[in-house]
Amino acid sequence: MKLRFLWQQTQQIAGLIYATIRYNDKLPDKDTYVGSVEYSPPFSGKWVVANGGVDVETSHSWDIYPQRYA
Repeated sequence: MKLRFLWQQTQQIAGLIYATIRYNDKLPDKDTYVGSVEYSPPFSGKWVVANGGVDVETSHSWDIYPQRYA
């Protein structure tokens, strides 16, 4: 394993621990979360977010599996 990937995994684990402590085991739910930021795109009319989402219906990459590194 390369050192860079070990560092990334360490950061990921630290973030999970921080979120658990910060939210006291009550993580935000995607169905009930209300954001505090109002986004304004640099154009008027309708807009769509592509290539992203928190569930299978709104994301393009749920069927992509990580590749093994040599």
